[in-house]
Amino acid sequence: MATSRRTPTIALIDDHIIVRKAIASLVEAFNEFNVVFDVSNFNDLKLKLKENRTLSLLLMDIRMPDKTGFEVASWMKENFPLTKVLALSSESDGFSIAKVMRSGAKGFISKSADPTELLFAIQTVLKGDAYLSQADFNAFSDAIQNSTDYFADQKPEFTAKEEEFIRWACTSLSYPEIADKMIVSINSVGDYRASVFNKVGIHTRQELAVYAAKNHIL
Repeated sequence: MATSRRTPTIALIDDHIIVRKAIASLVEAFNEFNVVFDVSNFNDLKLKLKENRTLSLLLMDIRMPDKTGFEVASWMKENFPLTKVLALSSESDGFSIAKVMRSGAKGFISKSADPTELLFAIQTVLKGDAYLSQADFNAFSDAIQNSTDYFADQKPEFTAKEEEFIRWACTSLSYPEIADKMIVSINSVGDYRASVFNKVGIHTRQELAVYAAKNHIL
């Protein structure tokens, strides 16, 4: 008997109620997700998460009065590591994008984005991949390149296979394609990814690409 696929559950935190309700309605209209709650502050988020511990994704504003999005992303990473976080903001400066990604968000999207982009961003993050638009990635990359301390404490040693993984990971190849190129299993690629990301202290392939370029690994 075929098993039914669980509908991804989504929640929102944004202190601007009109914006929050509009985004919630838009996400529901995609007919792919179930919006289980929306809240305006961190305390309400914690209370709601007690009832929704298997939440798939949190759409989160960066600028909030009680807790910043950076603090919320970091808290989610520590307490709900299986819940993906997608940051939303009306501001798209590179340093904010870099900081929220470093804090644990899997993606960033501008509140001025087209609905089709929001849908694609949610789908991408739910699959476990990071999402940034090309413009946001450029701003993110510039911010990291111009930061003297972003990777200042990250000087790890990599094995030959890890360095090979880094070079392939900085291309557009998918992880299964990287496994084919390296002539290893997809599980081995997952192990290389986890080891490299842990050594550098990063969470996304975008950060890895910037790190590799800055440290002359490519």
